[in-house]
Amino acid sequence: MSSTVTFIVCPFCGLGRPIEKLGSRAILKKRFRGPKGNPRFDVADPETSPFIDFRTALGGRGGFPRESFLTLVEASKDPQYEDLVRQIAVQAKRILRVLGEDSGEDIQS
Repeated sequence: MSSTVTFIVCPFCGLGRPIEKLGSRAILKKRFRGPKGNPRFDVADPETSPFIDFRTALGGRGGFPRESFLTLVEASKDPQYEDLVRQIAVQAKRILRVLGEDSGEDIQS
């Protein structure tokens, strides 16, 4: 049996994820603890949140614990990441233009 799943696609990177995350894998393994929450685009603070993340690969089930990170502003000052920051700025302007919100007014949150 197949069903349609609605995905939201990030307008910056193209990464898609289901809008409604119901934990189907966990349901099958009988470890479901409730819905995981829907995707949000207003959670990360662009002034303080990680933009470049440095993590250690522990292998196996050890995961990727964070060692350190750079914020968007810190990354913009590093020549190694300046092109990525420029891409973000250009795409943000394009998104605002498409939405008709490039008038220079503050966007209400």
